[in-house]
Amino acid sequence: MPVDTAVILAAGQGKRLLPLTQTIPKSLIPIAQTTILDHILQNLSRSGIEHVAIVIGYLGNVIRQRIGIHYRGLQVTFLENPLYGYANNLASLWYAQAFFYSDILLLEGDTFLEEGILPDLASCPHQNAMAVDRLNPNLMYSPLVSLDNSGLVDKMILDWEPEKYPNLDLSKVYKPVNAYKLSFDFLRQHLMPRLNLHFNLGLTADRYEVLIRDLLAEDAVRFAPVLTGQRRWVDIDTHQDLARAIQMFADELELLKSK
Repeated sequence: MPVDTAVILAAGQGKRLLPLTQTIPKSLIPIAQTTILDHILQNLSRSGIEHVAIVIGYLGNVIRQRIGIHYRGLQVTFLENPLYGYANNLASLWYAQAFFYSDILLLEGDTFLEEGILPDLASCPHQNAMAVDRLNPNLMYSPLVSLDNSGLVDKMILDWEPEKYPNLDLSKVYKPVNAYKLSFDFLRQHLMPRLNLHFNLGLTADRYEVLIRDLLAEDAVRFAPVLTGQRRWVDIDTHQDLARAIQMFADELELLKSK
């Protein structure tokens, strides 16, 4: 069954992007003629997605007012994360559990993905998949993932330092780009129980990648890698990231405006 639901985590404060984020949430920072969140939603509307849940927190009403409950054919639901001031994205995922009723795409509201990445991810025949990029010197930072001999992701590295992994075969290592396809079975049988455990223990400062790392290590799941290929992406955390995104996507944004 095709994926028709997406969850976007967009509750964070974006402190490293101050003063831009003093009056607008990070996901609504303008890039040329669009915003990060608008760009994500436009891509989802071209990927067969019908329902979108956006987890909001910091300046959440600004997001509500801009996006609304109907957006380019998407039915949008807003979920509140009241812990956004001190918790990490694990808490945002916890507040999204009402949407774990089918296969979903899990995305982050600060990652700018070139058109084409999300349709490939949504249509991947494997039950669980993640979009990944090939390593280059600019991407040698956590998280990283490695592939087993069958070509599936079997390990996530959150503490990357070359000295810690001297025997790691870098030809099998890739950079995840904050976009996942998660099956209903994986969500219900594995991710939700682990998510609830961490949340109830007060481990809300963790990122949800901790859960994926642990479940991979326990052989509870394997992910198919969906390569970005020549398509571009930027995880926008800093002013430098933002400047790179504006420069990198200027041509695609002009193309999207003409459609």
